[in-house]
Amino acid sequence: MYTNGKEGKNPRETYRILSLDGGGIRGLITAVWLDRLEKELGKPIKDHFNLIAGTSTGSILACGISLGIPASQLVNIYKHRGEEIFPQLDSLRRTIKFIKHLPTQGLDQQLYCDQGLKKVLQEEFQRAKIPEKYISKISPPENENAKGGDLFFKDIRYLNGNELTTLVTSYDTLNRKAVIFDSREDNYNEIPMWEICKASSSAPMFFPAHIMEMKNGNAEPYTIPLIDGGVIASNPTACAIAEGMKATKNLKLTIEDFVPIEDFVVVSLGTGDSNRSISIKQAKNWGIYKWSYHITNVLFDGVSQAMDHIATSMLPRETYFRFQAKLEKDSLDDVSPENLNALQAFANCYFDTYDYQDKIKELKKILKDTHKVKVCNHKKIVNNCSCENSSRNGHNHKVESTPLLQS
Repeated sequence: MYTNGKEGKNPRETYRILSLDGGGIRGLITAVWLDRLEKELGKPIKDHFNLIAGTSTGSILACGISLGIPASQLVNIYKHRGEEIFPQLDSLRRTIKFIKHLPTQGLDQQLYCDQGLKKVLQEEFQRAKIPEKYISKISPPENENAKGGDLFFKDIRYLNGNELTTLVTSYDTLNRKAVIFDSREDNYNEIPMWEICKASSSAPMFFPAHIMEMKNGNAEPYTIPLIDGGVIASNPTACAIAEGMKATKNLKLTIEDFVPIEDFVVVSLGTGDSNRSISIKQAKNWGIYKWSYHITNVLFDGVSQAMDHIATSMLPRETYFRFQAKLEKDSLDDVSPENLNALQAFANCYFDTYDYQDKIKELKKILKDTHKVKVCNHKKIVNNCSCENSSRNGHNHKVESTPLLQS
């Protein structure tokens, strides 16, 4: 059980992380859990955390939450727009589609065109979609008279300042390296939010790679192909902890005052663990065709479980909250009404279990009894701070803190 240090001392300061797994349409599970969590905590989720990280479908949720979009609104994206992303074709129509693209793509075709995914993300990450109270805080639209327009990655920083960092994972296939989109980094400022989410959600075999133009200071722009962040971190918890440790080293002047790992509070939400086994016979005899259909699920689940193991090993048990449950049907792209209703029911049922009730009770206690650390500018060590509230404005570098959870 968590304790708040010695009696009579000021409330403990904690660095708080929210991590959101990938998992295709199973992101509906995470969205429902976020909705329930938001109602339990009594304030927008973003206000409780220093860092929010997301991969693939989790990137959509991470960016939405970071912009103050209510979790209930994110639930509706999965419930009502899932079929636009994963259009369900009967066998005849799928065969016709396959034959139609044979001249240009041959036998090597993705399961889905990416136009539906692009359309949904473009429409959901518009200025008009965020709560009215936040509109005046984000970057002005290109057309001053426009009410709509794209949201950009920089809008997370405009809205939250240094109070919140957002991380999104992807993978650059051209240079064969991981890409971590970080809302603190200027290089990513002008990238539309929908593009960042699409890059993180372009799962191999399901969608083509997302081609993104990147800029690096005054250097010439360059173009790279990006695929689903799940290939490196379907569960981005370990990435988030590493970034949090790096950020907190810039809080104070002496190394003894860095926020220690035991003062990290990490909430990690999955998209359901597969409960469907692959038998000895199947694992031994499957070839290219059979494995090609199942390998994405296997890899994503395996990476997610590995990241959970790392987080469990690094963090005290009482400050690490992993919300995950066994899922009977683990399809990433089944958007039938029956499956969507089943996923929503599954998510709600889990929140009524003893496992959830115990975890949420402990989490609420920590958030109530501790203060969220306020992070200074990440790029400079404190004695060279270049944040907006610089010394000429009377800014000092002492870590301030604010209790967030309502009693």
